[in-house]
Amino acid sequence: MGHRCETDWHRAIVVSLALVAPLPAYAQLSGMDSFIGTLSIERGEVILTRCDLAASRYLLRDVPGGQAVARYRKDGRRASADVMGSYSEEGDRNVLTVAEFLDYQPGKSCHLSDALDALASADALSTQGTPADERADGGHDTPAALVGHYYLMDVMETGSELLLRPDGQFDWALSYGALDQKAQGMWHVERDEVVLVASAPSAQKPLFFYLSTAPWDDETENERRRYQCSEIEAARAAGLPEPTLADPTLPAACTIPPADAAERCTARASPGVAIRIFDPASDQPARNLPVTLHFANGTKEKLVTGRSGFAFAPHGATTKVVSVTVHTEAPIAGDMTITFAPPQHGIVRIGFDRQQLMARPFDTLRLRIAGTALVIEGAKGRYERQP
Repeated sequence: MGHRCETDWHRAIVVSLALVAPLPAYAQLSGMDSFIGTLSIERGEVILTRCDLAASRYLLRDVPGGQAVARYRKDGRRASADVMGSYSEEGDRNVLTVAEFLDYQPGKSCHLSDALDALASADALSTQGTPADERADGGHDTPAALVGHYYLMDVMETGSELLLRPDGQFDWALSYGALDQKAQGMWHVERDEVVLVASAPSAQKPLFFYLSTAPWDDETENERRRYQCSEIEAARAAGLPEPTLADPTLPAACTIPPADAAERCTARASPGVAIRIFDPASDQPARNLPVTLHFANGTKEKLVTGRSGFAFAPHGATTKVVSVTVHTEAPIAGDMTITFAPPQHGIVRIGFDRQQLMARPFDTLRLRIAGTALVIEGAKGRYERQP
């Protein structure tokens, strides 16, 4: 590209907070969880590269009798997917034993580098060698003339917007596959270019914080059932004894055979205690986030949040949950403990500041002024201002 972001933004990797950390070693094979990333075949192996800052990589294998990985191997195209699997370690390798692929999208990727490689394709618009005064036609010689709302045009399956405000601030967003990326900051004009300078997210508020305790509801009950269903399916796939379930009422898709279910499927479970971690600004859940529940009697329970940001205290626990410790790695490593009034039952809602855990897509981005459009040099498509 003729003009590049000063931090090589087209190779940046984004974290969707939901994926801030790979699953720790205590996530046993008996529990299935959701892993969102990009599938590829490397040296004959099926690999999942997750959409976290570390771009964590996993070797994928089918559960006994499963076909999801085998079917993908026959296709072989890069694809994005939500992988339901059980985590384990083999030496220094992360391994997922896969039950199924959800939201499978061939040809897609959740990584920003792939999105921008798609923009910079061989048939990209090129105006190299055009004099600056011709490229800046249309009277765009002052910042005031450039103020407005721009949309990325002529790029399939990629959406991007840019808002240039009259006070010198900008808002930028890009959506590609499972990737959503945003930036804010200040903009100015240098000769025939609009220069975007992204601001660092504010660190004035805490990364995690207590919001409220809500009553147990149907959504939470359904989430608990889905979790139990995945526990049963994982145990069956691994040839292990089925876990003892406190909640006997399961969805039809994972109902235990009648001979086994007779004594366990006769009553509806009573409300329990759930922790839900999410970004209140966007309602995005914190998936695959390691947490430790602390009980009033001094015991602890290590868990990992599910695809909707829930972690469930053991049903029927005789002592109350008094606090939760959240464990994060990249880009902010550390532990943070949140205390709250111990609930008898209900949903403890923990918020987090998603912006602090997101990598900025760029520090500085230069867009060439081309008539009424703004163009990334050498890239396909252009930002067109809308009325």
